Amino acid sequence: MSVKLSEATGGQAALIGFVTLANQHKGAACAEIVKQALAHDKIYVFGELLGHENVQALESTHKPLHDLLKIFAYGTYTDYKAQQDELPELSNLETTKLKQLSLVSLAANSSVLEYKQMMNELSLDTPRALEDLILKTVFAGLVEGQLDQQKGVFEVQFAMGRDIGPNDVDIMLAKLKDWLEHSTTLKEELKTHQTRANAKVVSDSKLEEVITNKRAALIKEVNNDKHSKRHIGAMSGLGGDSKRGGSRGHPGAMGVGAMKFPRMGHR
Repeated sequence: MSVKLSEATGGQAALIGFVTLANQHKGAACAEIVKQALAHDKIYVFGELLGHENVQALESTHKPLHDLLKIFAYGTYTDYKAQQDELPELSNLETTKLKQLSLVSLAANSSVLEYKQMMNELSLDTPRALEDLILKTVFAGLVEGQLDQQKGVFEVQFAMGRDIGPNDVDIMLAKLKDWLEHSTTLKEELKTHQTRANAKVVSDSKLEEVITNKRAALIKEVNNDKHSKRHIGAMSGLGGDSKRGGSRGHPGAMGVGAMKFPRMGHR
């Protein structure tokens, strides 16, 4: 039985269509649905189809095809090459699609991808072939970024989320654990910095208070010293006037040595 969906259908709508068809078919007919989904040029997400019970049943009746579907869902072209002898042969379109999905996985794990790394992972021989694949993947809306041909890198700005594989859950849990530990450490460091900052504020406040008090005491001491000097000066002035006034107060007073007596003749 041949089951086919138009390749002109959009990716999401096409996937829903294949899942709906899988509700009605089992065994070889369901396997045919999977083949058409893999060959569809607009479908890049396969988790919903992979999770369908009729498709899951293919693991016992059509294992190579089922394993290939898992690779398209969350694997890479490297995974395919490692099991190539046990898996169905890929068409040119399927090969390109799997390489695009592999590029998405690389972009999801690094913000800067070197040409050499990508060419090795995707089994591409020339930079031109790599750039063509990158551009095709960008036009498909799977990744976004900038090619730097001089540096030989692809700077990633966005990567589509792929389906989650069995091993991905453990990896995600490990990353979440690391993130939690890092957050806890950062929280403690921030708390320590906050405590130090608060202590410095208190210390600065006390220092400012000491400086203010010393300044006030110094100003008071200077003012008292000025007042004391004015008082001493005033007292000195009073003493000088009293002495001069005493002389003037006794105009006829003369020293003994200055006394004059009338001359007396000899008798």
